[in-house]
Amino acid sequence: LNDEDYEKLNNYIKSHGRDEKVQAIEQKIIETNDPEYMYDFARKVEGADIKALSEAMAKTNNARFLYDFARKVEGADIKALSEAMAKTNNARFLYDFTRDVEGADIKVLSEAISKTNDARFLYRFAQYVEGANIKALQDATIKTNNAEYMYYFAQDVNGADIKALQDAIIKANDVEEYIYYFAKNVQGADIRALQDAIIKTNNAEYIYYFAQDVKGADIKALQESKKKIDDDNLDDILEKI
Repeated sequence: LNDEDYEKLNNYIKSHGRDEKVQAIEQKIIETNDPEYMYDFARKVEGADIKALSEAMAKTNNARFLYDFARKVEGADIKALSEAMAKTNNARFLYDFTRDVEGADIKVLSEAISKTNDARFLYRFAQYVEGANIKALQDATIKTNNAEYMYYFAQDVNGADIKALQDAIIKANDVEEYIYYFAKNVQGADIRALQDAIIKTNNAEYIYYFAQDVKGADIKALQESKKKIDDDNLDDILEKI
């Protein structure tokens, strides 16, 4: 249906009400299982059966239109749409839905996004969604083995378990950069443990940055570590600190 069709249909409804013809058209729209048609019908047709269209939309598994329907259709069944969104496994729209839709089921959606393995949106969900399950989101973030977002999670999320995230970063691979950032920027970080970890990487560049920038760093221990690294410049660098 185009805008002209919707205008004609609404004029018909004004004259005849929601008679059998109107109900038949609505049923045909539902039977298409096309989320865009159902969304447009719900928004543009006066007196549309929002409950029936919500139930039909919930069966489409289309994250974008589940989100749009919940946000923009007055009277939408938010509970049914929340449960449907949880089944999409779409981290971006799980986050957007929870953040933007009034009455979204935080518990159901928090559990769903924790299963996505998408570190970026796990972090955003924990940071910006009031009432999010921080422990579950943190555990899920650690399982991604994404050092960048483990660091962001520790730095930015209220209630984050700094020790658990720190231990996870130390165990990850090729993460000298985030060991350094964690020690430098995360309040409550265990500087000694992170220093030991940065020394074990044998990365001269980040050992230098650690010694230069991290408050509480053991300069002597970092200087000693240079003996194990084949880097002619490290000794001179550390001597200047």
